[in-house]
Amino acid sequence: MSNSKRKAPVEAGALKRRRSVYGRLENQKLARKKDGDQYKSLTPQDRIANNKERTLREFQEAPAVGEGQRHSGAKDWAYKLHVYAHQDIYEIEQMLIGKYGLPESEVRGLVKYYTNKYDQYHPVDDGYSLRRSRSWAKPRTIESEVKPPPLDIAGHFSDSVSVGEPDFFEKSGIKLEDPKNDPALIIAYCFEPGDLVAIKPGKKKTPSIVKSREDWLTDFEDNPVPQATDIPKSEQGAWIYINPVTENILNLAPGFRHVSAEYIAKHRYCLVESDDAGLQLQLNMAGYLLSYLQAVIFSGGKSYHCWVRVDAENEKEYNDVAQQLKKLICKDISRFGKFGYDKTFYSSAHSRMCGAVNGKTGNDQRLVFLTNVPSADPLWRKEKA
Repeated sequence: MSNSKRKAPVEAGALKRRRSVYGRLENQKLARKKDGDQYKSLTPQDRIANNKERTLREFQEAPAVGEGQRHSGAKDWAYKLHVYAHQDIYEIEQMLIGKYGLPESEVRGLVKYYTNKYDQYHPVDDGYSLRRSRSWAKPRTIESEVKPPPLDIAGHFSDSVSVGEPDFFEKSGIKLEDPKNDPALIIAYCFEPGDLVAIKPGKKKTPSIVKSREDWLTDFEDNPVPQATDIPKSEQGAWIYINPVTENILNLAPGFRHVSAEYIAKHRYCLVESDDAGLQLQLNMAGYLLSYLQAVIFSGGKSYHCWVRVDAENEKEYNDVAQQLKKLICKDISRFGKFGYDKTFYSSAHSRMCGAVNGKTGNDQRLVFLTNVPSADPLWRKEKA
């Protein structure tokens, strides 16, 4: 072989660098293989839980954006929170309002569009991939397996069996004598020692105030329910989260304490309400249809907020119970048609808080019924008359 075709000898420094690069590549390949093996060893449930935890954490850590970027950021997170963190529409609305300060009307339309757009299929559980697998496809819409004929619930209760607030007062296991005592009563009998309770003193982006059950009871001895006054009248009032919250929410600055499903400590209650049925019909439905009814609060407006005790062990069991309730009593899904209850069965739901004033109407929000021993039977089963 001629000398012209011989390769030039590799210098010692170049050979060392080449070996160093090769070694790093091999280490990276081994690390990727190790991560892949660990990922494959997870069950689908573990992968979904990991994705949910990561998405919620990244949402909390995401920096604030400028005025012109709010809508774009909210669009991205509406998609991610629904698909990867499995948050329902109402929870996403509240999270985006709290983070971006967008008006509720704008957030509602945005969230509805982006969640409906991607609801046809569940995502593949591999992080933030946008791929879809038809083998995983499951419709998210909730429908009864058997569609019974519609029930005319509005005409189901005659005057002789209709029940009013005085009837609920009489059935109440806890005597409701003075409305001033309502805030302490709801805290004392619906929460347990050591529970952390969140009260929201205004609508939309007003942060929640979180205290222990014991601290709230002490506070209500001398102070009224907190209500924000520096917001529009239509947003004034007070709301209470029906389920206890975790200590993790205390790690947030007081001005950023917005309750979502990740901060729910115990899955104790479902919130049942309807804004479409008349007040009298709502009382009849609550009295004759609802089992395990623990509390009823008049919103001061057009609805009664019913606390139904479920005592689920975890979020999955809670959601299973909620799905069954929706099929039984929700509007457009159950036999009750348009007069059914709203789809408010999520763990981070909040009820109007008794002892406050509804800013829209100026009416008191008050307790109508309260017991510490909810029954498997509805309050009334036979004709009242």
